[in-house]
Amino acid sequence: MRFFLILTFSLSLFVFMTMNLKSIEKTVHTKTTTTLQGKLIVPGNRSPEGMAIIVKALDKQILPELKEFVITIKDKKLFPDLGIIPSHQEIRICNASDNGNSVNHNIYSPGPLYPFDMGIIEKTDTTGKIINPMQGKRQLNKGILSIYCSIYEGIEGHYKVVSSNERGTVVQKDGFFSFDNLPPGKYHLSVWQKEQRFNNHEITIKLPLTHRLQINLFRPRIRNSQK
Repeated sequence: MRFFLILTFSLSLFVFMTMNLKSIEKTVHTKTTTTLQGKLIVPGNRSPEGMAIIVKALDKQILPELKEFVITIKDKKLFPDLGIIPSHQEIRICNASDNGNSVNHNIYSPGPLYPFDMGIIEKTDTTGKIINPMQGKRQLNKGILSIYCSIYEGIEGHYKVVSSNERGTVVQKDGFFSFDNLPPGKYHLSVWQKEQRFNNHEITIKLPLTHRLQINLFRPRIRNSQK
């Protein structure tokens, strides 16, 4: 009987320790992240204005939670006026705290991706209003979300909506870009262009990388017509 009790206790202790080790391994795995840095090279040393990099997780990695995508209104412009928004992310539109115009705005999107009309955002309102695509369990469709102001012409922004397992970042003026807190694994990387001027660039990468990534865009080939 004593031997049976000792054996039972040993087995219980072994199971307890195994379960805790698995739990620790899982926690370490989810907390392990890396940074992806790179540079986009545009032909003729042109500016990469209007371009963004999108990465899509291929190994079912759990990507980090997202804060609100905040769009501020200042000097009759939207900041940022270009961006990548996962389909489940909330969008907040508000006046900048140092809004120089001190005027009201009426922000809307005509669709067809996600038509809405926020109504008047008061000039002193720095909290703004939220677009919550998850209300009613509805996500944004993939595509281009264009936002305008019905009071002032020229206020507009264009945003690429991607899947929930994708992340994106706008390329800086010098061509550099960076992603933080990406779990290790395989990713599909692509270049999004607001205006399609160059050939699409798509590659598969595996993180972590030991070097900075360089992406070269190329002009479309012009085929000579044969008579």
